Amino acid sequence: GAMCEAAQVALAPHCPYGPIQLAASLQVAAASPAHAFQEFQSLGGAAGGGSPGGGANWAFNLLATPFVVEDGMVEVPNGPGLGIDVQEHLIEEHMDAWNPHPPTLWHHPDGSHAEW
Repeated sequence: GAMCEAAQVALAPHCPYGPIQLAASLQVAAASPAHAFQEFQSLGGAAGGGSPGGGANWAFNLLATPFVVEDGMVEVPNGPGLGIDVQEHLIEEHMDAWNPHPPTLWHHPDGSHAEW
């Protein structure tokens, strides 16, 4: 944020991963004068307003108090830490179905780590 502010460039982070990342991004937004807007994925189909409810996107049901979109705005959570209360039992329930892709590791011919 500080580098954007110094260069007079607007900050508009992309947030495709769910409510925990959104909470972190909103905290950065609140602290950065350069923050212009926050992009995030649909809140379980509730991007037009209201709360996620059931929705196909179970990740947005992880929060005890889900985000609510009103007039294109989302309030910055104000509790401790990121300001959210994660329902950890829901994470545990979905862990069996969650199959993350292992990171692709690149190596030089000598076996040392390489950036892609």
